[in-house]
Amino acid sequence: MKVVSGGKGSSQVDPDLVASLFPSVPDFIQHRMTRVAAEAHEMYLPAVEVGGVRPAKAHRDPAAADVVPTEVFARMDRIVTSDFKTLKEGVDYDKIHGTGYKDGKGSFRTVSFMLPEPIQVGNHTIYAVRLKGVAFDPSNLDREFDLLRMQAEVMGWKVPSRAVRMDWYIDEAGKVVQTPHVNEPLGGGFLSETLGEARAHRRCLNGGEDVDYPLNWYEYDPSIVPPNGLRLGAMAVGLTSPSRLYTGAVIGNLSEEYDPVVSKGDMSVIDEWREKTHAVFLAYVRRLARWHRRDDAAGKEGFYHESPHPGQFYFAHDNWERIASAPAGERMIAADLLNVEPLTEMPYAQKIGCIALDLKSMLAYAGRYDSYPLFNQRGFDFMSVAMQYFDGVDDRFLLDQLASFSKIGQSGRPAIENLFQLSAERKRPIIEFGDNPLVKALKMQYPE
Repeated sequence: MKVVSGGKGSSQVDPDLVASLFPSVPDFIQHRMTRVAAEAHEMYLPAVEVGGVRPAKAHRDPAAADVVPTEVFARMDRIVTSDFKTLKEGVDYDKIHGTGYKDGKGSFRTVSFMLPEPIQVGNHTIYAVRLKGVAFDPSNLDREFDLLRMQAEVMGWKVPSRAVRMDWYIDEAGKVVQTPHVNEPLGGGFLSETLGEARAHRRCLNGGEDVDYPLNWYEYDPSIVPPNGLRLGAMAVGLTSPSRLYTGAVIGNLSEEYDPVVSKGDMSVIDEWREKTHAVFLAYVRRLARWHRRDDAAGKEGFYHESPHPGQFYFAHDNWERIASAPAGERMIAADLLNVEPLTEMPYAQKIGCIALDLKSMLAYAGRYDSYPLFNQRGFDFMSVAMQYFDGVDDRFLLDQLASFSKIGQSGRPAIENLFQLSAERKRPIIEFGDNPLVKALKMQYPE
């Protein structure tokens, strides 16, 4: 078992804990998560028991434990272990962070609170604390958050009654392996996700990536489990910017800002709106490219994200003009790191498969934006912006093929998704589909 050294914690992981983390997944995922659990324990201090209605064990970051005031950890611990229904917004925490969907009872699982004064942990300035997986009711753990149904409601899709959301993994041979997705309890998160976040934040910081600072991860008591028996956890990070907005929100805000004048048909205003919006999307495209590519001179690793859509990369302030006029120089913070893996540690076929799966998110959103009447009727071309990811590909015909292949079809899904379905069905590595324009472009961008 590989264990990352340098922490003050323990690499000893209870086998019963590991066995309770996961539903039925392929062996290689079991092995990966066993390694992740060991690394997360090694990177953080030994557990501190935190009592309450929802008792938990807290694993502090070594550097943060030396400088973060005890009252800040105490506030985090209180949020994690109290009966969440008794906590009040504006008193115990400052904000809730939802998923874009509310069912009348609230489907958020993340809360945050501002610090009275910024805290310096090493080279990182922390302005607020965000806790993920803390808003569940232990007496109602049978209530699930169903992302597939939520997205269908928001997007206006019809989901067949027997539809099953599938998780896609890329094994070491570069093949897609599918397993049925297991829904988290409403307001909560699985311990397997928490361990992934804890380990990935530390790996990403060590690799030079701009992510929030990992302060603490929690494992809830084994008595607090949903009907499927999977352990629950919570992640606490220090937010390293005083304000932020994710890529999609910036694009939406620009649309709202320009809509009153765009409707009058002023082409100069439409051109300005288009240029600013494309600049914002290009900043995201370039950020994803930097996320994937190793910079040997700076000692940076390249990483696989698993779902790097525009909602996972945040501009580190909310000044639209600065973002739109100088996107290459703006900070973009990566989030939702639970499945992050270093690309440099993968066999070549797996690396190509993982990057292809990452790019599916970017290309799907580019195609979706292009299909919206709001943008389509005013000459936007997000897909051509997305193609700037491939700065190592000089074949314009190939990139045009890829752009066309990535457009959204009548099903509401890009044709590019068929590539991953075929890999799973035929048990063939992604890299073997050599006629696929995405595979061709990736092999040029990342030669073996």
